[in-house]
Amino acid sequence: MLSDEWEHNPLIDFYKMDVLNNRGEIVLKYKLVKGVSESSFAIACAKKAHLPTQILEKADVVSVEFNATMKPAKDKLKKLASEVPVEALDLMRKIYSTILDDTMNDEEKSASLQELQPLALHIATNE
Repeated sequence: MLSDEWEHNPLIDFYKMDVLNNRGEIVLKYKLVKGVSESSFAIACAKKAHLPTQILEKADVVSVEFNATMKPAKDKLKKLASEVPVEALDLMRKIYSTILDDTMNDEEKSASLQELQPLALHIATNE
């Protein structure tokens, strides 16, 4: 899952649609909650919309095939993400936060980013 690869990234928070599983019937609460969705619930929503059975069956087959073909790519992405040092992710978070900080003017942002240069050099030379 994509969330597995990025769960330790300080720049990313995961949210999902809150749902209630009432004996197999999915009830969407239309509320975002922190966490990772284990399913898209697309087929359950399609069933609620009374789509024809043959379309639902085809969607299920396509979904299974898609997930099977995506596994090698997901595994590779997970490996790449695990190779990024935590220090580099933290530096990215600091840079990103500085750039988006509306309380700083451009000179303050520039000074703050310059203060991060030694850390960036340290990370780059220790890789």
